[in-house]
Amino acid sequence: MTEKVKISADLEAIVPGYLVRKKAEISRLNELIAQSSLSELKTLGHGIKGSVSRFTVPEITRLGAEIEPECMKPEPDKEKLKKTVAALESYLASVEVEFIQ
Repeated sequence: MTEKVKISADLEAIVPGYLVRKKAEISRLNELIAQSSLSELKTLGHGIKGSVSRFTVPEITRLGAEIEPECMKPEPDKEKLKKTVAALESYLASVEVEFIQ
């Protein structure tokens, strides 16, 4: 299923590169989960949540926002983190951007 989002044409020069970088981060996110590197994982989740807010892509913001608090728990749920990263990967693979004036 393709998810269509509308983004200002003013951001057309940076959004495609941003999405490519986020897709590339998926393997790193999975590595960090496997290594239980929760501090770095929390930082990346926070960055995903914050960096996309100016593009108005709520689903990426939501998924990034799910990573950070889970990493702060005394007993983080690695399966939940894996599912969140898988959902992010799936979303990034299916999102289609329409640049509007």
